[in-house]
Parts: sequence; structure tokens; C-alpha cells
Amino acid sequence: MLKAAVPDREVTGIDPDPTALQIARKKAFKAGREIRFDNGVAQEFPYPDESCDKVFYCLVFHHLNRGQKEGALLEVHRVLRRGGEFT
Repeated sequence: MLKAAVPDREVTGIDPDPTALQIARKKAFKAGREIRFDNGVAQEFPYPDESCDKVFYCLVFHHLNRGQKEGALLEVHRVLRRGGEFT
């Protein structure tokens, strides 16, 4: 749905579960959507500093404990470019 909303933008999904990533890849392929999927966790993104225009969390944040949430928010801050957006 996210890629459909922004078809001209690069979209990357991240999840620590290889099975979830495999399912997501199949769904994206079936839908004809070009999406990159990476293995990783919210508290340790595998991306360089200031490399993202937008970070969008879906179905994960409520699963994190307080320390993990703090780590995830620090990662959001680290990877967002100046003027970037967190949703």
C-alpha cells in the first residue's frame, strides 16, 4: 500500500524475521511493486546516517519495550535527512 501511494519513490522494508521478509517479497512481486526488503531491527538500521527522507513504522512499535523504543527513535533520528519525516 505504501509503494502504491508513492510509486515514484524508493521503498525499503525491514524486518528481523527472514520468513516475514520472504512473505513480503512474494506479496510485492505478485502486486508488481518494486520494493527492497532488508533484514534488521528497529534499534539498528543497516543504513548510513542521513540516508532516508521518510521513516514509516507499521505493526512494530507497540511490540517494543521502552528501551527498544528509545533505541528505535534514536535510529530514526540518525537515518533521517534534514527535513525528513517520521510517520
